[in-house]
Amino acid sequence: GGTTAHINNFFDSSYDEIIKNFGEESAILLANAAKETIRYIKQNIVHYHISCDFNECSYYLFGADEKQSKKLDDILE
Repeated sequence: GGTTAHINNFFDSSYDEIIKNFGEESAILLANAAKETIRYIKQNIVHYHISCDFNECSYYLFGADEKQSKKLDDILE
């Protein structure tokens, strides 16, 4: 208690790096796992009536160029 934390759907490696090193299927799997993890946390907060000041915020993930932006669009759909 008494700490702050953030939960997100991006990682130390960019999705472009993940695609390059592990393939597009792995990047999609990782993006979906991140979404599912956040959903699971929210579900537990509601189910167990956890008073934790959970709050969702807008975020922006952008590509360095048009090619990378297209890949991000495909993965995060």
